[in-house]
Formats: sequence, structure tokens, C-alpha cells
Amino acid sequence: MNRIAEDTRVLGRAPGGEPIVAAESGGDESPAIVLTAGSHATEHAGVIAAVELLDSLETEHELYVIPTRDPVGVNGYAAALEMALGERVEFDTYDELADILRSESDVLVSEGDVVIGLVGEYVFATAQPSEDSASTESLKRRLSELEEESEEWRQLRGRRIFLVPGQPENEGTGDFDRLYTLVVSPDGEKLHLNRFIGSSWAPAESRCTRELLDSVEPGLFVDIHEYGGDDYWVSVRPKLSEADRQWEERIGREMTSSISEAGGRLLPLRELLGEVPDDDHHFTALNDGLYDLDYVARGEGFNATDYAAEHHGLAFTHETGMENPLEERVSTAVSSVQRAVREFEQRFD
Repeated sequence: MNRIAEDTRVLGRAPGGEPIVAAESGGDESPAIVLTAGSHATEHAGVIAAVELLDSLETEHELYVIPTRDPVGVNGYAAALEMALGERVEFDTYDELADILRSESDVLVSEGDVVIGLVGEYVFATAQPSEDSASTESLKRRLSELEEESEEWRQLRGRRIFLVPGQPENEGTGDFDRLYTLVVSPDGEKLHLNRFIGSSWAPAESRCTRELLDSVEPGLFVDIHEYGGDDYWVSVRPKLSEADRQWEERIGREMTSSISEAGGRLLPLRELLGEVPDDDHHFTALNDGLYDLDYVARGEGFNATDYAAEHHGLAFTHETGMENPLEERVSTAVSSVQRAVREFEQRFD
């Protein structure tokens, strides 16, 4: 018997007290299925798709969904700044926000339109988007330029950094409607929320995701993401057993077939890699839009898909191109995950 979001479980709370929630649906069969989205709140189509899947996905397997893994980011930049300041703030432009940070924060960087300031326990950063990139990307580059032994860098350790997305054309994100979260560990490792899953020092959101995975031991995990292009693609973490490997490819091909049938363009390998030499990348093409990802070669912290594959069952990341209309992005992600679940169930019939 399929149940529609019959139960919810509060896994933990984000810094402002926002609940990190897993909804339980599906049936009673095992192994379980886990779907997550919103580890980057700027990738809003995934959040909407996860909520829609709670109501539309029919399965006899236990189903757990975390619709948003960054509830602070979903609430937007102003809400996070109000949390830190303890008072209401109003701004409509980047200049107005920069003025607030200059007056209300302990300013670490103020160069042109880039302002990075410490407000209580948190770091806030803003910059104007450019023709070439969103604010998020330019701020990441500026943070990377800070000397690791500098006073500014030392003040980042152990803190969250909230970045304006600066994506005015991205329906569902905009300039300030969401925010992008980075975290700097006490040891100085700077990663986003989805890269701390396997770390002993993990933010609450990452720890909650890991604990759910370990608790329900899913046979199938799908994490719904977006990226800055207009294509679609799926990545899988290859398992060692031949049986697992066959089912990974079957499920992945069903997902990419669903994307093509919906009219989405699958991202070719040459475009995914750009100018990276063939012997210096961590992707291997199974077909256009479907890629093995070697997370060891990638050399960054474990994300949720890496962790699920390493410790549990089959694991996939679904990527939609943000340049597509929001409704298309949502419906394509929903149909792709539905096909993945349908194919996964065949293994246990």
C-alpha cells in the first residue's frame, strides 16, 4: 500500500532553528529508496521536484525524501542576514546590500562591488553578477584568493559563508531569493554543504543526511541538482559487483531516455569536460548524458551520492540545466526519478 507523505521526521536543525525534514512515503518493502534535493538552495527546481515526487511517486518500497538540505538557503539572503543581525533588513539592490554589510559587519574584504563581512558567527558576501558569471562564482574565486595564513582567512575557519546567488535570469533563484552556503572547517577546508557528508566534522545539514542514509540503508539513492547550462545529465558512482554494475547502467539509461523523451538535450562528454585532457578528468561516458564519476580522482570531500554508493546501494546525481524554464526543469527531474524507481523495482520483482 502506497502512503503519501504519511510521516515526517525532523532529522535536526539548521543554525537558525529551521528543521531539516525527511518525509516518509511509499510502501513497506526494502531496500529503501532515498531522494534528496536542495543541498544548494540556488538549485530550486530540485526542491520543487522532490516535493512533487512525494505526492506522485508510487512505489511499494520504503521511500524517504529530504526536499531541501539547506533550509537557511531556501529562506533567502535577507532572512539569513536578519537571523545574524537580530533585526529586520531591507534592500533591493547590490549597492544597498553592500552598504548594509559595510556598516553592520566586521568587514574582511571591501574591493569595488565585492564585500565580505563577519556578522556574529556568520560571514556574508555580496558582489554584482557579471555577464560571464553569477555572483556566486565571482565570490568563490575571491575567497580562494585569500591567503591561508592571513587574518581574514583565519576568521573564516569554522564558519558558514553565505553568498548571494546573483542569478537574475534563473527563475526560482533570482538575485536574493535564495543563497549559496559554503562552510570552512576548523582545519581550513572550504567546501559547500554537499561535500562534508563523509567528514567527522560536518555541518548539521550534512550530518543529518548521512545519518538518514545510515539509518535506512537505501538500495537506491538519487540526489537532484542543477547546473549553469541548458542541458541535462546523470552521474553514477560505479559499484564493484557485476550485478550492481548492470543495474546501474539499466537505471541510468532509463533516466537519460526519460530526459530525451521529454525533449531535453543530453550533455555530450566533450562539453562536460571542456578543455580538460582525457587523461586528467574523473568522468567516463556510458552514453551522452550518462557518466561514471570517480570521486577519488575528483579529490574533494564526499558528497551524498559518493557516500551512498560507498556505504549503501546504487547512487545517482541528476543534473538539470538552469537556463531552461523552471516548469520544464521540474517536470524533467520528476519523470527521470520516476523512471529510475520503476527500473529499480524490477530488480526485486
